[in-house]
Amino acid sequence: ATANAFATALAFADASADLALFLQGLDRLTVDPMFALAEINRILKPGGTLFLSTSNLASWKAAIDLLTGSSPLSSSKFSRSRRPGEIPGREWVPKELEALLKAAGFEPALTSQNVYHSATPERIRELLTAAGISNNLSGDTLFAVAEKTGPVADRYPAQFYSD
Repeated sequence: ATANAFATALAFADASADLALFLQGLDRLTVDPMFALAEINRILKPGGTLFLSTSNLASWKAAIDLLTGSSPLSSSKFSRSRRPGEIPGREWVPKELEALLKAAGFEPALTSQNVYHSATPERIRELLTAAGISNNLSGDTLFAVAEKTGPVADRYPAQFYSD
């Protein structure tokens, strides 16, 4: 059901909200995530705030899964209730989430936390640091506080849409 949660316009007037919450939903959308973000942009007042959370495909946990031969795509599992032809949602990495939100007319500030797994093991932090890899966004969940800075800048960003 969440795959089609944003198939129609939200039942709110234009520029009628100061705050929108979009929690753990972006990675569940199977078609056109920009429609959802464009709708949120539409209902937010200028300078309004979007608070968003989504799974982090670039988390320390995903890196360990990949390096140990497991799939890091934890929220992209098949479902017995999914209709034929529906695909699992898409997980995001910090740079992509930032680009998506900017295309949707927001200025995002990102952070991450371990919500579903224990804290990043110290040894993993040390290895990432030694390799010159920033680990400040390595938690299993990404959070964005994004201010609406204007209308949608790019409805179909080429980075995410093929046609």
